Amino acid sequence: MNRKLLWLLNFCAVLFLPLALLPLLVIGHAVVSGLISGGVTPLPAGRLFLQMLACELCGFAGRCCGLLADRWGLSSAPRRLLAIPVGAAAGAAVWFLFARTDPFAAIYVAVLGTAAFWAVGGLRFYTYGEILSLRVFYGYLTEYAVVLAVTELFQIDPAGPAPFAAALFFGMLLVLFGCNQAGIDFMMQRRHHRFDALPQKIRSYNIRLLIVTAAALILLLLLYRPIAWLLAAAGRGLLAMLRWLLGLLPNGGNAESASEELEQGQVSQDVMGQLAPGETSPFWTYFGIALAIGFVFLLYYYRHEIFSALRAVWRTIRETFRRLLWGGRQKAERDENEYYTETDEKIESETSEVQEDLSAADRRKWRRACRRFAAAGDSPQAMRTGYRLILQGIALQGVPVAVSDTTLEICHNALAEGLPPVGKCTDGYNRLRYGEQEFDLSSMADIREALSEILRYRKKEG
Repeated sequence: MNRKLLWLLNFCAVLFLPLALLPLLVIGHAVVSGLISGGVTPLPAGRLFLQMLACELCGFAGRCCGLLADRWGLSSAPRRLLAIPVGAAAGAAVWFLFARTDPFAAIYVAVLGTAAFWAVGGLRFYTYGEILSLRVFYGYLTEYAVVLAVTELFQIDPAGPAPFAAALFFGMLLVLFGCNQAGIDFMMQRRHHRFDALPQKIRSYNIRLLIVTAAALILLLLLYRPIAWLLAAAGRGLLAMLRWLLGLLPNGGNAESASEELEQGQVSQDVMGQLAPGETSPFWTYFGIALAIGFVFLLYYYRHEIFSALRAVWRTIRETFRRLLWGGRQKAERDENEYYTETDEKIESETSEVQEDLSAADRRKWRRACRRFAAAGDSPQAMRTGYRLILQGIALQGVPVAVSDTTLEICHNALAEGLPPVGKCTDGYNRLRYGEQEFDLSSMADIREALSEILRYRKKEG
């Protein structure tokens, strides 16, 4: 992985951890203000931001202290002894910064800043993928929901739900970024690939995709009022069109009066469902926004699983109708006597997913992919791409390529059908893929030559 990208991911992980302290800052302000003045005073958003910034800086100080200890080669015991006074010094610095403006708030902010110093410094052995994970985000979501519910239940909400929603949205973006890159690392380790064999374009493409997704989410969050107005206007337009269509019927007058009564009933129901002007609370609005953000996040993160489930359901429905209409099995002749019973059944075989996709692919699309491969440079990834194109070309010539077939079996089937020999390129690919040997330029030349032969090959009729 690129060193700058790794540094950025670790920076995001350190930035994500202290977000768990925001509900504690709100609760601390509510407790302190309630004990001093007898009632909970409002907490300005600017002051809460400064307190959160101080906790973030303490977390970064703990991270830097841990890196210095690693560079000096300190063991666990000296490291812990060093972290106690340095963390206390960081808390004292935070107290000194807030003591002039709010001496009581400076106490709990200093305590939370010291906790952030020790927590972030103690999690140095965790990777960014373990920190920026869905499990940790679900913990944050539970903590925020509990604190919001308690403050709303006891009417002690000093900051409102807006800071909570903003922090959760920011944390969600960080988790999206971390999970995306950690997923790429996991796939490379699972398939025993070297990280230097991964093209940088894959990571940059995923980062650009995440930036576009984040921008779209922010745009929806900022423009939710105009979007709601457009949806309401569209609903009113559909209602007017329905009334016009009902007016064209023979009993149009009765239908029009019925639609007016229905509309009045909806209006009265909406008015009754709203709160009184003095009892209006923005809690449910922000809570709905947080739920919508969480739903979009889950929908994006599990998009592959959702697509696979929908695809499996469609296949099940299709196979069910196929069995009902044509039948899946056909019985053949039966031979039985007093000693044994012999039954022959012709079972309809299901074509593999790879072969079905390849048989339905457009040949021109495959040729365009071959031209792009011919213009690409020599690399291990390009070699894998070229071998994949060779397999697609073999399948397009009518040679069955199943998922369970090995590379040698595919080579043997291609030779049996009269296709150009692909033995040399298969050996080179096996050395790179399964033998984990270094990349060889001669194997790349074999891949290009075999692909050129398949491109020029024309199947003989008869």
